[in-house]
Amino acid sequence: DERNSLVGSEMCIRDRSYRREVEALTCLRHPNVIRILGSGDSADGRPFIALEWIPRDLLSERERRGSEGFEGWDSFAEEIALPVLEALAYAHGQSVCHRDLKPANVLVAADGTIRLADFGIAKLKRELQPRLTLNEFASRPFAAPEPDAGKRTYARDVFSFGALCVWALHPAVIKDYDDLNAALAEFDAPPPLIDIIAKCLRHDPAERYETAAFLLNDFRRLQAERSRQRMAKIRPSLLVGFSH
Repeated sequence: DERNSLVGSEMCIRDRSYRREVEALTCLRHPNVIRILGSGDSADGRPFIALEWIPRDLLSERERRGSEGFEGWDSFAEEIALPVLEALAYAHGQSVCHRDLKPANVLVAADGTIRLADFGIAKLKRELQPRLTLNEFASRPFAAPEPDAGKRTYARDVFSFGALCVWALHPAVIKDYDDLNAALAEFDAPPPLIDIIAKCLRHDPAERYETAAFLLNDFRRLQAERSRQRMAKIRPSLLVGFSH
């Protein structure tokens, strides 16, 4: 009947999701993307995928740091935001959109290295049945608000990155898009950065960065300028006295 058909379709989607995860991870070789160690089918026919074990994600990392959270924008940028963007830009260059970037999918290795995980719906769209859409797999408020109709796909990851930054650096609980907008309005960060994040979070995908590579370019320029400013502040001065 219709219900059994829908359940069967969902099981098929999950199986295809697994296989797309394997496909995506196999083609992505980057220090900030989780590594696949092997895959196949078990003796009873169940598919499996073996990934490197990383016990912490950004959710647990934020909880571990307690009330202090992430130590300001520059620390967060170097430790987390830049590696995430590097991974996204690389994936987009390989024609892979993540589509589910959120704190639980940003892993933190023991040495602090960031690994982007869970590409399970990255290439799933073309496999979906008419009654199932990627919106059913999305995670608000990190998922872009527009339906995933296949246009401006990479801009979806750009939105998620902006939401991730606001979530990480704002003390309020952020559950939906209105929370994101309110938090951004009182975001404690350099004005040029706020402009970048605001562009990421535009509800019209045509107004966002087209891919993570364009976002990464602006991001690097901003951080390079901030680095120069910090160096100028701490550069020692040599005072020389002259006597007549």
